[in-house]
Amino acid sequence: MQSVAIVTGAAHGIGRACVERLAADGYQVVASDVDGDGLYTWVEQAGLRDTVEARTLDVADVPAGQALVADTVASYGRVDALANVAGYTSRQLLEEIDTDIWNGMLDVLVRGPVFLTKAVAEDMIRRGEPGSIVQVSSIRSESAEPGQAHYCSAKGALRTVTRAIAQELAPHQIRVNCVGPGLTATRMTADVRSKSELYEQRKATVPLGRYASADEIASCVAFLLSPRSAYVTGTTLYADGGYLAALGKMRNW
Repeated sequence: MQSVAIVTGAAHGIGRACVERLAADGYQVVASDVDGDGLYTWVEQAGLRDTVEARTLDVADVPAGQALVADTVASYGRVDALANVAGYTSRQLLEEIDTDIWNGMLDVLVRGPVFLTKAVAEDMIRRGEPGSIVQVSSIRSESAEPGQAHYCSAKGALRTVTRAIAQELAPHQIRVNCVGPGLTATRMTADVRSKSELYEQRKATVPLGRYASADEIASCVAFLLSPRSAYVTGTTLYADGGYLAALGKMRNW
């Protein structure tokens, strides 16, 4: 029986790369994004309509996420895998952050993924079958940056809640993990990469000397969703080119 995966944030960047990788791995993929038009257009142009169903979803809308899971189960009979990739960032000092900005970030990066995880896990438990869920966190869950208090907090919360949920779902053979991307060449980092001096400075903080491609992050997500990682749960796989390992060295320069 064909495995079924849901991917959020699927219209661009890491989410799009995850859709391509999972479709190539044989999954039926339900791809969702708040940019529904962009997602539909890409799926058509990429010739993926036979293996990818495009859906519009704002992950901050919890009832809409629950409905997406229910529709997926109604259409395909199951959900075997979930990749919570949707996210965004913004640079604002603490004095600029109000409650709407703060809550908006937490809604997309934490609340939405948690309740999608809950909805998917409930279906897996109902069917009595194992499954795998991957959240996309960030190196900013470990290495905070000024001007991103809300983003760093949200990514750290997602990493920590994943560890708690993984313990709860382990008796049901449902694995829950995080991938923590480092500097990655996506729309989210386009502003930095457009400034040559800043771009070179950022690359110099990475021992491998470059930004990751979205495909490289998607490979990590696909690994954690697959049976190849059958004994891995409650952990974060940092795909960061050695960035976190080098932090101590950089501080001592």
